[in-house]
Amino acid sequence: MQQTINMLDFRKSPGEVINEVFYNKKKFILERGKKRMAVIVPIDFYEKAIGIKGIEIYTKERIGEFKKEDKVAKDLSIKVKRLSGGFKLGRGLTPKQINKLYEQSYKSMLS
Repeated sequence: MQQTINMLDFRKSPGEVINEVFYNKKKFILERGKKRMAVIVPIDFYEKAIGIKGIEIYTKERIGEFKKEDKVAKDLSIKVKRLSGGFKLGRGLTPKQINKLYEQSYKSMLS
């Protein structure tokens, strides 16, 4: 069960509140006026809620995803560079001819 305590009462006896949390596993919501400002919970509750142990696993998985995304981005970067320098537009080409060249280069880039 959680209790609500205002900041003034908490400032008067923070040690008592911390002892209640630690030894009796109580949870407190700190309020200033009618606004909820913070929560004080036992450390084991916090670790379960936040999943401290799962953070390393998630981080390793996410790093693997980043590396995979970087590889894809690198491959695309090479293709874009090839596309941008793959043909030179000469003067006198019509927009239709330019679009055709662009589409051909784009298709070759995707394959």
